[in-house]
Amino acid sequence: MRASGLVRFVWYRERAVNSGTIDRARFALKAVIGVLTVLAMVVAGSAGAADHAITGKKLRLKTSQFALLSRDANAHTTAAPVCPAADSSLTVADGVHTQTFTLPCANWSDRGTLAMYKDAFAALGPSQLKIAKGGAGRLKVVGSGLGGFPVPNGPATISVVLDLGGTIDRYCMAFTGTGDGDDFRVRNAPAGTCPACGNNTVEPGETCDGTAAVECPGECQPDCTCPPPICGNNVREGPEACDGSDALACPGECLSDCTCAAPCPSTPGDATACQAFGTVPQCAACCDEDEECFICVQAFAGGCSDPAANDNCRLALTVVGCAAACCSSP
Repeated sequence: MRASGLVRFVWYRERAVNSGTIDRARFALKAVIGVLTVLAMVVAGSAGAADHAITGKKLRLKTSQFALLSRDANAHTTAAPVCPAADSSLTVADGVHTQTFTLPCANWSDRGTLAMYKDAFAALGPSQLKIAKGGAGRLKVVGSGLGGFPVPNGPATISVVLDLGGTIDRYCMAFTGTGDGDDFRVRNAPAGTCPACGNNTVEPGETCDGTAAVECPGECQPDCTCPPPICGNNVREGPEACDGSDALACPGECLSDCTCAAPCPSTPGDATACQAFGTVPQCAACCDEDEECFICVQAFAGGCSDPAANDNCRLALTVVGCAAACCSSP
């Protein structure tokens, strides 16, 4: 009996140990399967991250509002681009003008079957955007104000690009129709074409593209953007009005911040230039020893009271390049 009991004890013990080993193995296997599942989802998500040329159901542009609708099957996403995702954007372009509205990640939310962007206080750009999460595709955008983007007056093609999460997915539409300068409406537009950086054609969302670089000739970056302007290198770039000696807009009058000085007031008889000549040291120094400025000496000596003399003084200061020193705010 004792031997038999001992055998049964050993048998049950080994069975218990083996069962524990099996359970641990099963747990480890489940963990591995879980990790592989997550990796598969990531890979699938990355594979699905692409450009989507989608059809447009409706586009309406007015100066104070706009609306866009698509029911294309591909108008859907897998997740809302909430933070820490990069900011999204919506770009509209007509081949000449381009306007991009930033859609901060903080304004996005996950609503189950929808990814929603909302900015109730937006004075310009989208105030609400909804895009389906899986299932039947649906994209809807409403907004107020186009940020200076003109409503077409005549035939036009408006390209629209929605960029989700910065560089994750892009949805591209093109609406061709005719506007009257105040209202532009198009329905049932065919699928658009997503911009392709590197084809030497500036498209929505691009500042330049290869050799097509009016904004920065010869300096277009690989991501189709222009490098930041460098004020002080004697090359007018981007938003600079002038830069040192490169000052076609205001020869000899480019300021240190690469803007053009405000010209002396051109109202007939205005005494600003005359008074500056006699009271602003840098103005007199700029025009010192230039015979053109002798008329200012005479005008100031007369109390800047002669309208004709004032006009001649203003013209002289402008011609010799001293308007910046004389008529710009300190």
